[in-house]
Amino acid sequence: MLTTLISLGVQHTSPIIYRDSMSTVSFVREKVLGKKLQLVHNPAADQYVDILREVLSSMHFEAMRSKLTVCDLALLQASHPP
Repeated sequence: MLTTLISLGVQHTSPIIYRDSMSTVSFVREKVLGKKLQLVHNPAADQYVDILREVLSSMHFEAMRSKLTVCDLALLQASHPP
């Protein structure tokens, strides 16, 4: 992937992998130690996929939906009548 980015003229020193667990990911350990990858903790509360796979409180659902830039169709139709 880095080769592709370089060939496209994109300057990037090391890819970043976002994950929701602080446990060690063994298969990338060598790359991290070799400074080929950078791991960044992504808290479970910020996992946008949760809106599709988990039952959320209405407040959490609204927060996730707003991050996806999805709006309520009824509100959209009401503000833009045919």
